[in-house]
Amino acid sequence: MLLKSIRLKDFRSYLGEVDFELATDPDRNITVIHGENGVGKTAFLNAILWAFFNKLTPNFRNPKTLLNHEAQKQGVKTCYVEIEFEEDGQDYSVRRTYDQAIAKSSLKLFKIAKNGTYGPAETNPDYFINTIIPPEMAEYFFFQGEGSSALEDRNKEGAIAKAIKNILGFRVPESLIKTLENINRDTRFSISAQDKTGEASKANDKIESIDVILEKSGDKLADSYKELTIAEDGYKNADENLSKIANSELAALKKEEVELENSIKSAKAKRTVLEGKKKQVISTYAYSVFGSDFAQQSTDFIDESVSEGRLPEPYNEKFVKKILSEKTCVCGAKVDIGTEAHSHITSMLQKAANPIIQDRILGISAQLGQIKTLGDIAPEQIKDVIKNYDDNESALENDTLALKITRDKIKEIPVEKIRSLQIQKTNFADDRDRINKVIGSIESRVEDLNQERLELTSKLESFSDQSKLITTLKAKQKFVGELRDELLAHLGKQEGAVRASVLTEVNNILEKFSRHDYRIRISQGDFKISLVDSDGNSVGQGDGLNLLLNLTITAALIKFAAARRHVNDPILSSATVAPLVIDAPFGVLDDAYRKVVVSNLPQYANQLVFIVSSSQWTADMDNAIHKQIGKEVCLVMEESSPQADKEIDVISIRGKQYVLSKYDQPYRRTSLMEIEI
Repeated sequence: MLLKSIRLKDFRSYLGEVDFELATDPDRNITVIHGENGVGKTAFLNAILWAFFNKLTPNFRNPKTLLNHEAQKQGVKTCYVEIEFEEDGQDYSVRRTYDQAIAKSSLKLFKIAKNGTYGPAETNPDYFINTIIPPEMAEYFFFQGEGSSALEDRNKEGAIAKAIKNILGFRVPESLIKTLENINRDTRFSISAQDKTGEASKANDKIESIDVILEKSGDKLADSYKELTIAEDGYKNADENLSKIANSELAALKKEEVELENSIKSAKAKRTVLEGKKKQVISTYAYSVFGSDFAQQSTDFIDESVSEGRLPEPYNEKFVKKILSEKTCVCGAKVDIGTEAHSHITSMLQKAANPIIQDRILGISAQLGQIKTLGDIAPEQIKDVIKNYDDNESALENDTLALKITRDKIKEIPVEKIRSLQIQKTNFADDRDRINKVIGSIESRVEDLNQERLELTSKLESFSDQSKLITTLKAKQKFVGELRDELLAHLGKQEGAVRASVLTEVNNILEKFSRHDYRIRISQGDFKISLVDSDGNSVGQGDGLNLLLNLTITAALIKFAAARRHVNDPILSSATVAPLVIDAPFGVLDDAYRKVVVSNLPQYANQLVFIVSSSQWTADMDNAIHKQIGKEVCLVMEESSPQADKEIDVISIRGKQYVLSKYDQPYRRTSLMEIEI
């Protein structure tokens, strides 16, 4: 986006039509607007915000009174702001009109042809504008220095993370993910509703309960990872600063410390493998150990029965039926129907063993044999795994103790800076270990819950498998779930890459802007930003540092947005090249900072507008960027009242005086005076 001109019609202190022409030459892309307090500087910034997004800055007084008082006296009922801008080689005009009587605004957007004529009003202008600059990004492109929210406020509720995600175009896919989750939830309810026993509903309720716990666990994990990032960065910084100190005793102990840390890291990795083997051995051999004696006795009993030519059941069904069909007993006696012998032998069928039972007996015999075999080898297998695990734990414990002793020795070196840094490093290491335990506990719980959820989902899907409706719902659920997972994976990958990019860029800019050896730290997930010194300690941010950091972040985001202007991504949208309009950006910065900031900011935006008072603009600042200034104007206060004892405001620009306040004028208003560059 490139702003070409801004027209204010009866908007706040601007009476009638007041036109601002902005610098658009790539080599002279800076516009400077001078004005004293109360003359309309903040109104100009808000006019842009309002025209594009129907929003105003928090410190904008009387936000519902936009119509100029003089115009209202003359019977005028509406005011408007019209902005001509270029986007992707096409000129547009956006006009927002405000009706003071009903306190409502309307927006219109037009394409402008090459000959300057306007086309018909575009449909859905808000959507078009929001695709160029998302509303959440507005405060970064249209920046207010005085009265701007502190960095802590920007950090609240993930505001910076939201801004970065909006640059990437996260809004649409995140909305789609939410929709897919709702579809899956409704589908799951539909599946459970098909089960008349109520078991499916119970499973679904349990899944809902697990989802709530998983969401809370996710939040706890995010917070823990933030803490872990701080601890790891602090540890790394302290360690790097220790490495810079030339001390032979320290060098030897640090070498020992690194070796122990690597050994501990290796032991912890081995522990994970051994824990897996323990679980595997237990699942494989536990039942054989506990069932070995029973298997031995049962096998002996079956083997004894077979060796004696009988089965453990009292009779064999086939044998009894043969006697009855041949009507002859094994002893040779006749067994005729109706005789007492026939009745007695027939009753034996109730207890006889049939072929199915025989097969089962043989199968059981084989299984018992396997149990007996496993039971014989299990003790050695289990013993070996437990021994390896115990040996590893012993080595880990010894290395951990040795590491503590080594770190204590470093603290005892009679150099205060070494002692101080080592204490910091140890504290960060302790924090890191504690947080890792918390993370491990949460992740273990999450893993168990996910497994339980998987089992419940499988149980839910098992209901009414033959139902055509259920089959259809399952197919829908599977498709929606896969699509959601694909979107989440893509967004997660992009967000991680962006975090690294923004971190690098902000620190590069901060190195130019700040006279201190400061850098920033960005937490995982919500991109919360904090300022730290070279030792990794958090820096208290006064107004000057806070404003400097805000400007730094703004410059980094604008540069990042420009870099993604024509990104080719199957899911995420491209970002925008946008102007940077800054109101009162230097009020709390000292002269040295002002010159550095004003000299470096132009390289981060394709168009830059400074709105400044005489107290915020110095000759040095002007000299630093004079060759890049394409337009320069003064805001002049016109008063209908007499001057009386009031002083005339005068500003000096490159040796020439300009009057900024006039009295005994026909109207109260703000007018423009163009400055010769």
